[in-house]
Amino acid sequence: MVRVFIYCLILILSTITLHARWATLEDSSIKTMYENVNINVNKDYTHETTIEFLDEILKEQGRRGFSKFIFEYDLKREKVEILEAYTIFEGKKYVVKKSEIEDKPLASEASAIAEYGQISIAFPKIVVGAKVYLRYKVIVNNLAIPDYFSNFFSFGKGGYFEKFNVAINSEIPLYIYKNDPYEVLEIKKKNQENKSVESITINQIRPFTNDLIDEPSSGAINKKHLTWVAVTSEKSWQGFHKKFIDNYSKVINQKLPNVFEKIYEGAKNKKNEIDQINYITLNLSDSIQYLMDKRSISVNVFPRDLNEVARTQYGDCKDFSFSTVAILKKLGYKVDIVLVYRGEIYPEFKAPIPFWVFNHMMLKVQGKNGNVYWLDPTNFQSMAGELFPDIADRMVLVISDKVAKYEKIPSINPKNSVNNIIKEYYIEDDKVRLSFDAKLSGQSSWNLNGLGKFYSKQRLEDLLFMSVNDNKFVNYEDKISSTIPTLDSRIVQDVKFKLEYRADDLLLNTNLGKALKLKYKPLYFFNDIAEDDKIDFYIDMPIFYDVKTVIKSHCIKNIKSIDFNIDTTWIKLDRSAKCVNNNTVISDKIAFKKSFIKNEEAKTQKFKNLKKAIIDNYINMALIIS
Repeated sequence: MVRVFIYCLILILSTITLHARWATLEDSSIKTMYENVNINVNKDYTHETTIEFLDEILKEQGRRGFSKFIFEYDLKREKVEILEAYTIFEGKKYVVKKSEIEDKPLASEASAIAEYGQISIAFPKIVVGAKVYLRYKVIVNNLAIPDYFSNFFSFGKGGYFEKFNVAINSEIPLYIYKNDPYEVLEIKKKNQENKSVESITINQIRPFTNDLIDEPSSGAINKKHLTWVAVTSEKSWQGFHKKFIDNYSKVINQKLPNVFEKIYEGAKNKKNEIDQINYITLNLSDSIQYLMDKRSISVNVFPRDLNEVARTQYGDCKDFSFSTVAILKKLGYKVDIVLVYRGEIYPEFKAPIPFWVFNHMMLKVQGKNGNVYWLDPTNFQSMAGELFPDIADRMVLVISDKVAKYEKIPSINPKNSVNNIIKEYYIEDDKVRLSFDAKLSGQSSWNLNGLGKFYSKQRLEDLLFMSVNDNKFVNYEDKISSTIPTLDSRIVQDVKFKLEYRADDLLLNTNLGKALKLKYKPLYFFNDIAEDDKIDFYIDMPIFYDVKTVIKSHCIKNIKSIDFNIDTTWIKLDRSAKCVNNNTVISDKIAFKKSFIKNEEAKTQKFKNLKKAIIDNYINMALIIS
């Protein structure tokens, strides 16, 4: 809830595609003239924080943030008191009246999972050039995790900071983790005279902003570029294990409620482990409504009683995980709780800070023959034999009944995530008639499975036409035929469909004659990667494309000249072409090996060579057909 929490360790970006640079004072809409955070931590780990800041509004965007200043807090854990608030403009002070401060509970999906309060402050005289002052206190008496304190401070995010100072007085030992790539911080730690109180000061010693301008849309800022300090009362994962395992064991070992007992009985009759696991997750999803708890996993790590979950028929990731654990354990599986950062674009941490790197709970399941299943029971689809891309290839905390271990979930094998596509082009006067025949397997098809339970057949048809037409709507008169499945299975299976339509954007007029533009959509993003960008670039989950393109009734001259292959750390490309019975046949095999191209990798000559080869041989390529 504290203001410094608003600026996350890893900023996931969604902006227009331009080349990034670090912001300057001239770019900033807010200048923080000073921010002071004072924290007192008691022996029982409860704590009180006082925050004050003075911000100057530099641009119109800054006005929007203060026109009605809003923040949330946890009603179950925190008490917030506004101590002072005012605006200064042209030397005159405009004090915020009590009637201009509103504190009320927020409507929530389920009060048993989360209860938030919201404070909104209507600052007067919010204009460019005004200065805004706020001082408030946050008291935490109800701990989310017993005997545990932590805090996280991000410097230079959300504006231009002239001064940012943190002072912590603690009656318990604290450990400090920091990342200060630009050497803007001065950190001191000492014991006060009575030696029972530990003092930590963190001071920003020069003006600084860590904001980015015009960052590409797909990727995560490399953590090495961010300035932050984390303070925690635990220095090892094993310390956390002791705090969790008793509460976890009580829930796991409960007698199953009737609704879960019925799921157990049904799963018991399934022939193999994958069928059993898929049956459990599907039926649990049918019985319990998933309500996403948008807070960090660190705010609340304990599930509710299984009977309460069954009675209310809703739950968050913790409730789903523990309900699944209880059923699987009764079937004889070994199951561990897993804390993970969920999301296809995710931060990578080699040296994790306790609990600041996780936002979701899932399971590590081991079958009777030793097979391991990384299972997220909150998914609408079930795919027990494979990995979902939003949890694959990352470090996680595995909490067993005896230890807590930092492990890595395997990456997706591109051989199990395949797009088999046959495209046939029929050249007409000013349009191209295109037949698109696809079979998607494994992770390539997971997000299509189950769509039939959300959309009508017509809507599904429109979506599939758009997906093969660069996300552009295909008009009714241009559609020729379609063969699509019902897509109502929630157990992930292969998806086959065939579409035929006319497109008017594939032919180009050149000085050499009419040309056909072959589109390689999965490769387009390479054109947007610049070596001076500051992110690690998300390219795709590991995936394999096997595409056969047939240009009917046209044997293109010198077609062998487009043969191409290259094999790199990130991607492998192989293309061959020939004429067969007066048709041009092109075979493209594209294998994405990794999900990310690291920021430092994008600066290497090896990557520059790959980018140029893709632009020259794929993105900017067209075939002269007349």
